[in-house]
Formats: sequence, C-alpha cells, structure tokens
Amino acid sequence: MTDIRLVEPETAPGCYATVTADVPFLAAPAGLLVPALGAEYVALQLLPPAVRAHLAEDAVGQLFLFTAREGNIEMRRRRALTLPWEEPRVIVSDGQSDYPWAGFDERGTLILVRQRGGRTVVARSRDQGTTWEE
Repeated sequence: MTDIRLVEPETAPGCYATVTADVPFLAAPAGLLVPALGAEYVALQLLPPAVRAHLAEDAVGQLFLFTAREGNIEMRRRRALTLPWEEPRVIVSDGQSDYPWAGFDERGTLILVRQRGGRTVVARSRDQGTTWEE
C-alpha cells in the first residue's frame, strides 16, 4: 500500500481515524491481484481514534469486528462479504476493558483477549460469539 485517500468528504481537516480492513480479497486464497504498475481499489472502514478495534476472520469467511468503546467491548459479525454487517452487540460491559484481540483456535473456538484494569483477560466462545466464558 502506498496511498490512502478519503473519498467522502473530499476534504476533512483534522480527520484522524484508525483504518480497519473490510476487504473482498479476504475470501480469495490468492489475495488481491494488482496489475503491474496499476492500482486496485479497496474499501476500508474508518473508526474514530478513541475506538480500538480488531478484525478476525473464521475458516468459512465470516468477519468478526471487535471494538472497545468507553470500557466496553462490542462485537459485529458479517456472515459473508455479500451480506451487511449485523448490528453491534455488547459482549463485555464492565466499563474497564480495552485493546480487544480475537482469533480462532484449531477447533474453531472464538477467543477474545482484552485488557481489564491492567490485567489480560481471555474469554472463549464455542458458538461464534453468542455466549462467552472466561
């Protein structure tokens, strides 16, 4: 990547954001094919700077977006690249959590790691984020 430009609005003075990929090539095993000396356009999701986020993908192409807002952790799921994002759902509401990271183990268990009051907390979901256990 050599350049990121805002498409809308054309000018946005003082605009700061975290860039989180939401890209169609996540589902393609070859990745993004870019012609030599050419350009390829990719959609990105911009988040406000106070929101920390982590994007995880499962073995069948579902995307899971975890965000920390005001000490709580929210999760959104996108079941396929052709479907819209589900509404955000608060999965941790202790008001003390930050820095979410998520991934899957070899059995397909969704693992969420976060910071809470200076400690690292690990939670697991065996049903793709519906229920969690620490």
